[in-house]
Amino acid sequence: MLADDADWSSETWAMRPEVVEPLARTLEALVQHGPRPLVLEALWAGDSPHTEVSLEAGEIGSLVRGEGFGTKVRYVIKRRDNDGVQADVGKLRRRRRR
Repeated sequence: MLADDADWSSETWAMRPEVVEPLARTLEALVQHGPRPLVLEALWAGDSPHTEVSLEAGEIGSLVRGEGFGTKVRYVIKRRDNDGVQADVGKLRRRRRR
């Protein structure tokens, strides 16, 4: 996934060009159909996030295709629930079963 010149001290992940679009589409599908909360962390082994960024559902694909994942960043993805209501996935919400 990472390019040969990937550097742990860079601000963003250096990804191989051929994996960018498939990764963007995969993450868009996870946002649409995946579990809540949806939190992505771009970390090297043993690191912890230094920054948290909140994104709208449609922004994750653009991020991957554009500036790329930030190193040591936790992304909290907001998405719409099945009722069309914007859901903040950074907060766990419980629903009663009917």
